[in-house]
Amino acid sequence: MTRLVVVGSVAGILFISIVFRDRLGGLTVAIAVASAGTAFAISFGGFYRPGDRVQLGHQG
Repeated sequence: MTRLVVVGSVAGILFISIVFRDRLGGLTVAIAVASAGTAFAISFGGFYRPGDRVQLGHQG
């Protein structure tokens, strides 16, 4: 069963990549930015803790 799931997943990813090959440039950039953000967050893991409130933008 597990082998079938892996083969099906690979086939699905291959099919999607062939169908949407002209739009994958933007997806690649989005995945790269998300990965960089995750790596940055992990490297500074002690800076913020879950539940901390973070304000974005200018307080006026």
